Amino acid sequence: MADGTGPGTGFSPLSRHFAAFLEGLAGGSRPELGQAALLVSQAVEAGHVCLDLADPLGPFRGGEDAPGLDVLPAPGPWSEALVRTGVVGEPGAFTPLILDRGRLYLQRYWAYEDRVARFVDDGARRWAGDLDEARLAETLGRLFPGNGLPDDQRVAAVVAAAKPFCVISGGPGTGKTS
Repeated sequence: MADGTGPGTGFSPLSRHFAAFLEGLAGGSRPELGQAALLVSQAVEAGHVCLDLADPLGPFRGGEDAPGLDVLPAPGPWSEALVRTGVVGEPGAFTPLILDRGRLYLQRYWAYEDRVARFVDDGARRWAGDLDEARLAETLGRLFPGNGLPDDQRVAAVVAAAKPFCVISGGPGTGKTS
């Protein structure tokens, strides 16, 4: 399977070699591991941080690089089989792959996501939460004088001032910097 000779030959050479390497680390042919390694590697190449075992082909829907796998195991038995290989561990383990709540990660990407989550969580806990509403109203009135219409920038400013953590997003020219 991971040698690129069967279903799934639309995978990149890197994904195929990675799958073969992990199967070798696990002691030989492990089709369930080979499929998972191919899919998680290809998902990362496509810009995803993990692979949801409940929807393993989700990252590839509608794409030209969709894998050619016909049959995939059910998530529960697949998860159990992956953990038995010895190269898939639980969160915090130092194994090549991490299985966390049904999502399979390359160890490095799980560590990145965990680090960001801890940073956000720690920041939210440290936030004092004291908000001078009168000062906020005065500042918002000065910065966003308004014209009676909904003002998304003003709403974003209120949320950013009132919450311990806030992500402001938008395309070019939507006023994120302002």
